[in-house]
Amino acid sequence: QAVGAEEMLLVYDFGGGTLDVTILEMIHGVLDVRTSHGVAELGGKDMDAAIVGWAMNEFQRTTPGAALGRDSERRLKPKAEAAKKLLSTYDSAALVVENFAVADGEPVDLNLTLTRSTFEELIRPKIAVSLQAVDDALKKAGITRDHITKVLLVGGTTWIPAVRTAVLERIGRPAVSGCDPDLAVSLGACLSAALAAGQVDTAKSIVVQDVCTYGLGTLTVKHVGGIVALAYEELMPPNTPIPYTVTRTGFSLLRVDQDEMELDLVQDLRGDAVWPDDTVPTGCSGTLTGIPPSTTGEPHDVTMEFRYDANGIVQLRAYLPDLDEFELTLTHNTAGLQASDAVLKGRTLDVLWEESPLAPQYAMWIRRASSVIAESPSNSAAIESALVELKTKISLGDEEAARKACERLVDLLTEA
Repeated sequence: QAVGAEEMLLVYDFGGGTLDVTILEMIHGVLDVRTSHGVAELGGKDMDAAIVGWAMNEFQRTTPGAALGRDSERRLKPKAEAAKKLLSTYDSAALVVENFAVADGEPVDLNLTLTRSTFEELIRPKIAVSLQAVDDALKKAGITRDHITKVLLVGGTTWIPAVRTAVLERIGRPAVSGCDPDLAVSLGACLSAALAAGQVDTAKSIVVQDVCTYGLGTLTVKHVGGIVALAYEELMPPNTPIPYTVTRTGFSLLRVDQDEMELDLVQDLRGDAVWPDDTVPTGCSGTLTGIPPSTTGEPHDVTMEFRYDANGIVQLRAYLPDLDEFELTLTHNTAGLQASDAVLKGRTLDVLWEESPLAPQYAMWIRRASSVIAESPSNSAAIESALVELKTKISLGDEEAARKACERLVDLLTEA
């Protein structure tokens, strides 16, 4: 609809587990994704968790001394989700869990009433985080809220009245009517599939111009700040429209007798990477071996070709122009590799978490976990996994997710 319109759209996609804010510009049938920004660990599940926490505290306050069962909290979670949905329509919702605890040898039910106003107070911090994501997306796109002509709300969490109101107040305009938050994603997927399959008349349809929100590149030895060191070489900056292709020349091997060359594809989360420790390894790497010595007295030249197609497939080809048979091609599927929840590994992770403002409050637990892992307890694999998760959330600056990850780590350390 309205293919020929000129619009600046903001899509606020708040689902069960993640939040994504996307800015799109429509010009003469071309839908250009200006930028996308999100929070990987924020969604409807966090609203459920807020209700669960409130209910547990209320129950323990009104029923002191009651002993909770092992599965009390687990049985409360689906009730909390149901109450959340009811509060989108009604002013209050009942939370009832039979045989929730035991007091004086007798079973005790949990029976509470949660009002919409109390619920809104509980989730206010979550909404604030989502609005910050809106501000960040606008900033990355280089526009203000006054440039937005339409707002689309997507995802089940946007049924919550407080969420809808907060977005309206932040952007200054209501959401587009007739857009079902629960169906928007599936309808969009169907339209994308139809466009890709050529089942839509191109004269009457849109052309979608997507972007990659993070940067991609490789590592090379070069002069940086007056020193020669291994550094990041950008091949595609963040928020580059895709598909994208670039050929880079001016590289060479280090020595005339160098017989192998290593190639790594790395990700730049923030758009300001300089050193290897500023990047995130994608796990895509290779080595070209058996290179004969140069006969010109100068090291072999190297040319790099980089491609990022519309399906998220990256191809990085490095070859020696004077040796036709010597080339190395890396292919990587970026599906699932998002800036907001990238898996930070190895030395990069160890550097990034220590630089985070959140590091001091968790440093003690990280040191203790490292010491416990060295003792090889039966659950060392689980502890190591939890430790990586905690460092990751600290590195990404996600305070709430870091708190949850630390709680999981502490539980595992207690069991060790």
